Amino acid sequence: MRDRMATFVKVAQANIVKGITEVEGSDVKFRCDRWQREQGGEGITCVLQDGKVFEKAAVNVSIVHGELPPGMRAQ
Repeated sequence: MRDRMATFVKVAQANIVKGITEVEGSDVKFRCDRWQREQGGEGITCVLQDGKVFEKAAVNVSIVHGELPPGMRAQ
């Protein structure tokens, strides 16, 4: 289930980035950075700056998992 949800969220992010890029219609592109979380998980940060339509836009995804610290579990 976790993998299916991660795929769903990544596809949604890609579709949003594509839609904004189409509206932007300029040579300005999103800069996307992928990252990994040592404790479990990953993310993709996509940022567009200085466009003709959007001054700045960001579409970010974080998919993290792992063990909760004891204090958080107690709450």
